[in-house]
Amino acid sequence: MRKMVLFGVLAWSLAGCNVRDGRDGTGTLVVLESASSTQCPYGGLVVMAGEDRNGNGVLETDEIESLQTVCNGLPGDDGQDGQNGQDGNDGQNGQDGQDGLSTLLHVEEVPPGEACPHGGQRYFWGLDLNGNGSLDEDERANTQVVCQGDPGTGTGGGINSLVRLVDEAPGAICVHGGVAIHAGADTDGDGYLDDAEITSTSYSCHGAPGQDGSVGVQSLVRLVDEAPGANCVHGGVAIHAGADTDGDGYLDDAEITSTSYSCHGAPGQDGLPGDPGTNSLVRVDPLAPGAICPQGGVLVKSGLDVDGDGYLDDAEVQNEQAVCHGHNALTRLSTEPWGGACPYGGVRVETGLDVDGDGVLDDPEVTRTEYLCNRLQYPVAVSAGSLHTCALMNTGHVLCWGDNTMGQLGDGTTTDRTGPVKVQGLDSVTAVRAGFFHTCALRTDGSVWCWGRGDSGQLGNGATVHSPLPVRAGSFTNAIQVELGFRHTCVLTLIGNVWCFGDNARGQLGNNSTVSSAVPVQVSGVVTATQLSSSYEHNCVRNQTGYSVCWGRNDYGQLGNGTTTDARVPVTVSTLTTIVAVSCGTSHTCARTANGIGYCWGSNNHGQLGDGTNLNRLTPTQIDGHIEVRAIMTLGSHTCLIHNVLGNTLCTGWNQYGQLGDGSTVNRNSAFAVGTDLRFSAVSPGGAHTCGLTNDREIHCWGRNADGQLGNLSTADAPLPRRAVLPVDEYSM
Repeated sequence: MRKMVLFGVLAWSLAGCNVRDGRDGTGTLVVLESASSTQCPYGGLVVMAGEDRNGNGVLETDEIESLQTVCNGLPGDDGQDGQNGQDGNDGQNGQDGQDGLSTLLHVEEVPPGEACPHGGQRYFWGLDLNGNGSLDEDERANTQVVCQGDPGTGTGGGINSLVRLVDEAPGAICVHGGVAIHAGADTDGDGYLDDAEITSTSYSCHGAPGQDGSVGVQSLVRLVDEAPGANCVHGGVAIHAGADTDGDGYLDDAEITSTSYSCHGAPGQDGLPGDPGTNSLVRVDPLAPGAICPQGGVLVKSGLDVDGDGYLDDAEVQNEQAVCHGHNALTRLSTEPWGGACPYGGVRVETGLDVDGDGVLDDPEVTRTEYLCNRLQYPVAVSAGSLHTCALMNTGHVLCWGDNTMGQLGDGTTTDRTGPVKVQGLDSVTAVRAGFFHTCALRTDGSVWCWGRGDSGQLGNGATVHSPLPVRAGSFTNAIQVELGFRHTCVLTLIGNVWCFGDNARGQLGNNSTVSSAVPVQVSGVVTATQLSSSYEHNCVRNQTGYSVCWGRNDYGQLGNGTTTDARVPVTVSTLTTIVAVSCGTSHTCARTANGIGYCWGSNNHGQLGDGTNLNRLTPTQIDGHIEVRAIMTLGSHTCLIHNVLGNTLCTGWNQYGQLGDGSTVNRNSAFAVGTDLRFSAVSPGGAHTCGLTNDREIHCWGRNADGQLGNLSTADAPLPRRAVLPVDEYSM
């Protein structure tokens, strides 16, 4: 608490100390005496001045011409009690009372002129309102000019009296410190009161510090259902408020001082008829003989007539299925109404043999029935994390499933899920990224939201606690990509710079330190990035010019600069100058160049570099097989790529749980094709599982499933792709 300083001397008026015309051998004397308690309740001085007419050096009673009482300032008042808390929350304890404000003095010289013919001093005093220890101009409440006396005309010359103020440290004289007021005659005429010229000293002591304010009484609110009646016609809630005078944390009836009511509204009127529903349409295109149907057939397409033109345009197609001809096989198509086998309508596809040879598939001839159902909700992106998976839906919502130990599914619980649950309180999402034990998403407004593990500050909201619900990371408004490591997160912004937050033990925040941060810090030197990737404890970006820089952990050479030294600021990846995209794994990194060649570097203990060896590489090495790569992705210790020509997916590296999808659990050091005819538009390798998104908006996953991360309502591992069970609409959750 700041000590209260009250200068009693500041209230004086020293006009009486002006020196009169000197007579031979005489001068003006000043005498200081302690004031009585009647004059000054808190102590002070009586300043007496006059001409020493008899020349005896003593100011006699009949020589006193000016008398001024200078009182010490009042002690600081006790601080006020803290205010009661607002309704709705328990009131906080009252704050400590404020310290008493200090009174300060400021002295300026007055040059000879109209105000003082022979010069003098102007004294300002007032309260130190801003507490900076200096009396600012707007704090100067009072002022007084003290002029020098006229020079003596006698041959002896008058001697001026001077006063000197000196700070007095706390001690026996002034317990809380103060000011020593020295007075005496300027015998050497130099205008300064030297120590040898001091004839009297008195003290103006600071007041005692103000006492702390007392603890405020908590205010409480109690909500009680209010039955329909005079207070609320349709019922409602009575809101009682008052002070918790007995301190038991409950608002007793006797403590209620005010009551208000939040009443229910009147029953709503019936709504207007809804708009007509969107029609389901079917389009059948001929399918020429080929790989899909050796003897030809038809391609049945279905979807919603979004533009209402009565025709199923290509952009409106949601599902398609090939129906092949046999030697005497027939197909019959009919519309499946809403609410039956297809909640939102679709197509019933019936096939069988034309037993009677009439060219028509009769009911008894139907041997198989399938349905092509319309969906109002479907995935547009998938992200596999270490033990969980998330999907971005066309509605802007996010679904997650799998491990939920630290709340990374975002449903407000820590319960594992074998099927999708909706992330709560989050909409308008444009991208989602599942990490090791936390998840983050971007929204259309450029903001970043994260949930799950937060003990290293990786959620970016300034805290170091887990959150099972989304919290906003930083204050981003221009984020275009978010990437997650083990206990850190990085964000790429629209202007090309990168910000990271969370654990920084290996320099993975890129700000030239190893100090962790629960709020975003800017990565040094990254200003033209166009793409970002993060994994366990390192990160890489692709810059506008086509080269890549990486930072963080480097014990296996995953930064690609030819060393195994960690980097707290970005370092350039060797040899590659035409990179299109870069992807970070646990201890390795991969990239695709403009000519479609895949390169990897770093740890290769499981064959994740795909170069046909298990040797670690400190600089980029080409993936074996000279595969023309459309996309390359990694997160854990296996790598997957999409073949640019064939369109199939190949994976290499760790395969203990079947995460390579080739039907085995054997590690591979070169890329092997995933065992499926499915073609994926996007593939996302996780910790020990992999997921892919097909062109017809289905998600298939394979590999480890102990925590339900495959999303197929089981916990059995799958060495081949299995379809994740997703809802067709918001009501199926």
